[in-house]
Amino acid sequence: VKGQSSAYASEAANNPQLSDNFNHGRAADATPSFGVGSLGISHSEQLFQDATSSFLATLSSSIYSKHPQSSSLPPKESQELAEFIDLIRWAFPPETKVHTLAEDLKQEFRSITSNEEGLLKVLSRHMDLREGATWSKRCTGGNSNEDPYSCGIWSLLHIISIGVAERHSSVVGDSERVSVQHAGQSIQ
Repeated sequence: VKGQSSAYASEAANNPQLSDNFNHGRAADATPSFGVGSLGISHSEQLFQDATSSFLATLSSSIYSKHPQSSSLPPKESQELAEFIDLIRWAFPPETKVHTLAEDLKQEFRSITSNEEGLLKVLSRHMDLREGATWSKRCTGGNSNEDPYSCGIWSLLHIISIGVAERHSSVVGDSERVSVQHAGQSIQ
């Protein structure tokens, strides 16, 4: 993951007009970073788009990067991935694209952990693998010195940390608190 951020930052900075796979075709940079514009997307929509983009970038480039081609994920890594996917499914609202992606990954879990081809097949239903992930202006800042990948990862972690508490509270109520330790371990 660490080595991937500069490649994604460079790609996004050099091609800010990439079609936006995550905001229903609206221009990601049509709105200032705050507020809602009639032609653009809101700050919170950009936050979710950026989190989704970095999650997709991580999945498409890092999960199998240290394994021999055509190999499956080791059991420990498969279990860690399953827990992280479950955390995403729990933390993100059901109407978000990343939640839909996580549901798809969970349904196709055997395929995505068998080999990289299985993972890429599932991811191709959620993004154009030739173009890669795209980030909003919130993360690109219109500046080639920005690192949209890291910005999106921070967005992802922020949404997870708040989303877990919010969903837990709405489902279980205030009588029981979610374990921050479990969420942190899954993120790690």
